[in-house]
Amino acid sequence: MNVLVVEDDRVTRMLQQRYLSDWGYTVHTAIDGQQAYEFITQAVLPTPLIILLDWVMPQRDGLEILQALHASGHMFGVYVIMVTSKRQGEEIAIALENGADDYLRKPFHPRELEARINVGVRALQNEAQLIEQNRLLDRFGNEMHQIAEERAKQLVHADRMASLGVMSAGIAHEINNSSAFISGNVQTLAKVWERLLNEINTMLKSNPQAVPDKQLFEFVMDEVPDMLDGMRIGVSRIHSIVKGLSEYSREDRGDMAQIDLPKCIDDALVICSNKTKRIKEIKVIPNQVNGRIEGIGSQIEQVLVNLVGNAADALENVADGQIEIEIKQQNNCAQITVTDNGPGVSQEVADRIFDPFFTTKGVGKGTGLGLAICSKIMTNHNGRLYVDHSYTDGARFVLELPVEEWKAAA
Repeated sequence: MNVLVVEDDRVTRMLQQRYLSDWGYTVHTAIDGQQAYEFITQAVLPTPLIILLDWVMPQRDGLEILQALHASGHMFGVYVIMVTSKRQGEEIAIALENGADDYLRKPFHPRELEARINVGVRALQNEAQLIEQNRLLDRFGNEMHQIAEERAKQLVHADRMASLGVMSAGIAHEINNSSAFISGNVQTLAKVWERLLNEINTMLKSNPQAVPDKQLFEFVMDEVPDMLDGMRIGVSRIHSIVKGLSEYSREDRGDMAQIDLPKCIDDALVICSNKTKRIKEIKVIPNQVNGRIEGIGSQIEQVLVNLVGNAADALENVADGQIEIEIKQQNNCAQITVTDNGPGVSQEVADRIFDPFFTTKGVGKGTGLGLAICSKIMTNHNGRLYVDHSYTDGARFVLELPVEEWKAAA
């Protein structure tokens, strides 16, 4: 603890300095008001600090020093004891009103000085504890605010997902009825068009002049097959979206069994072989996992197909595209990382990438349900799927599953 003795009387100053040194304090001295002023207005005070401040001094008196102390902003961690021979209660009140914390009348006994100093020490310790508690409360308040915001987001998301689950069955039914009607008409029109085309060709052979508007006729002949193909593709896309929506809202976990992760990876790569044929290198690192992984193999395979397919799409314009799939163990979890050297995933996209119907692909190239379904599959397996933000040379998705009866490798 630091003590500043401000006293112009040499004998009194030396006595106070000796007492305080014997009691274990670090003592600083000032012989007049100017030295005291220079000490308390320095950039950094040695706190906690107790000031034994004489009232009547040359150049600056004790009240001026108190006012300068307030003006400097150095009140926290400082305790001022006004030392004075003044006896009037009104004068003592003036000192306290100007910022003194205590007073000590001259002449004083060393025991009284020690007692006053001890009161100052306790006051500064209590002040320091209050400051620390306020700091902790502020930090706790900020953490609670962040948690509340996160919980609010989760509740909104949960409510939206619940609504989606309730609505999806009815939506799927109505859309399927409408798309089935469209699909049937397209098939009928395609058959009729083939017969009509044969009749037109036969007619033109016998009477080439039978077409009144040759340009319009040629346009129809060229465009109708493409229109029919476009309608087929559109109906197929509708079916894909509805199927994805139904899978996302379904809670059925099926029969759980032991999963062979390397086999899931191999099967997923076979399914994705057409999409990955442009990739320069696909590397699989099948490290051993110690323990049993329970789940539905076909669903884990579905997650891997989606991740590998997305990686292949991200590498579409990368000449030396690479995909690495690695199995590894982290304590009681098995991890499969799917890494590519593409453009990566921004933080903004990562925050929404598992939301239903969110996609970064162009119009007609993605439904925005793939990763949402994958995330739900992993949740149903008591695992998780997330983006590894620490990886900066492309994108890395981590598929994590719990391992039962895990034992550390010898």
